[in-house]
Amino acid sequence: MTLRQDDLRELIRRALHEDIPFGDVTSDLLLGDSSRRMSAEAVVKGDRPLVAAGVNVAGLVFQELDNSVDFHPLVTDGRPAHPGDVLFQVKGPAGVLLSGERVALN
Repeated sequence: MTLRQDDLRELIRRALHEDIPFGDVTSDLLLGDSSRRMSAEAVVKGDRPLVAAGVNVAGLVFQELDNSVDFHPLVTDGRPAHPGDVLFQVKGPAGVLLSGERVALN
């Protein structure tokens, strides 16, 4: 099943609203300057290979929060990935990356 781009973006907005309906209080408390840029990557954990899925959707999550985020997928959906492989790298404001990571990884 393929979602239309508008439907996918609406689904992402709803997921973000469910996860951080009043903003990301934890990130706000932990970060002195949430606009400071940082980088992160999603690494395959566990002891078995997996099939990548939703990598580009993860990028859309961060873009929904802030379109200045740089997102670089390193594995294509449908391809195998092994423990230790990096699925994607992302760079942007620290508050945005922390606010979006739960939804992006889910």
